[in-house]
Amino acid sequence: MIELIARTLGLDKIAIYVFIALITLCGIGITYYEWKKDIENQALSKFNTKQMEQIINDEHDYQAKQQTIANDQSLIIRKTDDVNTKIDTKINKINAVVSFNAKKQDKQASDVLKNTIKMLSEDN
Repeated sequence: MIELIARTLGLDKIAIYVFIALITLCGIGITYYEWKKDIENQALSKFNTKQMEQIINDEHDYQAKQQTIANDQSLIIRKTDDVNTKIDTKINKINAVVSFNAKKQDKQASDVLKNTIKMLSEDN
């Protein structure tokens, strides 16, 4: 068969054998290259899958932490509002006492002033 191909193409047998060897080597090279690329793609796919799983886990952790922070903030706000309410109540009580004492003292001062004016007018 090789002799028939050699006569048809006008080449000798060695050239045909070399040509067949080159085609075989090219086939082996292409097969190896594709196999290597397939292995690399599988490794990259596994890596990307693990990375995506890690990102999803990190996202869940982040959301859980955000929820914890939101809950803590709500608790702090409630406690602060309670403290503010207690402080407002105390301030209102203090203001009432101070206001009452001020009015009480104003009456005494008013009486003193009246007496002073009376005494001064009597002297004249």
